[in-house]
Amino acid sequence: MGEEGTTTVTLFPNPVEKDLTVQIESAYEGSMEMRIYDATGRAISHQEYDKTSSRLRISLDASDLPPGTYRSVVIEGDRTTVSSFVKLR
Repeated sequence: MGEEGTTTVTLFPNPVEKDLTVQIESAYEGSMEMRIYDATGRAISHQEYDKTSSRLRISLDASDLPPGTYRSVVIEGDRTTVSSFVKLR
C-alpha cells in the first residue's frame, strides 16, 4: 500500500483481451465509484462498491469492449485516481 492518504490503482493484465483485474489499495474505507471512459471521453461503465478494507480487487469483463485505450477513474470520497489500460482484439 502507498503512503497514508494515497491511492494505488493497479490494472492487469494490461493490455487486456478478456478479464481485467482492478486492484485498489488505500486507507480509505466506504462507498466508492469506478468509471470507465473510452478514448473520446464517453462513459462506458459506472459502478459503485463498498470498500471495507485497505484493499479491494474487482474483476471486469472487457471482452465486449472494442479495441482501444480506456481510462479507469476511481473515486474514493474526495480523492480521484485515473489509470489507463489498452483493450486488444
